[in-house]
Amino acid sequence: MNPGSEDCAVLVLSSDKYADLWPVFFDQFGRRWPGCPFPVYLGSNTLSLTGYPWVKTILSGPDRDWSTSLRAILRQISERYVMMTHEDFVVAEDVDTPQLLECLAFMRGEGGRLMQLWSGLVPDHIVHGRYGVIARGAPYRVNTVGIWEKATLERLLVDGESPWQFEIMGSYRSSFLDGFLRHQRPPIVYVNLVEKGSYIPASVRLLEQRGGWA
Repeated sequence: MNPGSEDCAVLVLSSDKYADLWPVFFDQFGRRWPGCPFPVYLGSNTLSLTGYPWVKTILSGPDRDWSTSLRAILRQISERYVMMTHEDFVVAEDVDTPQLLECLAFMRGEGGRLMQLWSGLVPDHIVHGRYGVIARGAPYRVNTVGIWEKATLERLLVDGESPWQFEIMGSYRSSFLDGFLRHQRPPIVYVNLVEKGSYIPASVRLLEQRGGWA
């Protein structure tokens, strides 16, 4: 285990209805991040992943709603931090592990609650080199893709919400807390593979060009 990785896990949040995407995601994950120093969890409802012994499936039970399922999954994770993503956010480039460990160290030192790792978002002001703060009241201050302090994520969840509702309403609920950060040049690069139930042609072409689509 790499020093500094012992209190963080990767959580790929999904559900049974997207099980057909799991091999695509984890094939590319294994190709782009073979030295991942964190335990890797797949969160789903009742189906388990097979064929990837380095991934542990965590089941929430029958799907009631997104936030209720996520809460049930988080209760089964012991690590303090979770690096959360989704099955349709496929890793597109080789992951910079040392920089990710630096992100964690920075969060620990600064009391960080969320480090956003989605490259399309810009921080409100820079606090230290590549790291920036997201101001209270800023839209999309809460994002489902990033490194979360698990206790804060659980605190902001409200049963019955979808991920989109959580990002909007959770951003309002986060306004009484500091510690929401964005990385200017994220050490892990994702490509959004699916939109409205269909593959995004440009994303498929990108993965084909990079040897990540069979």
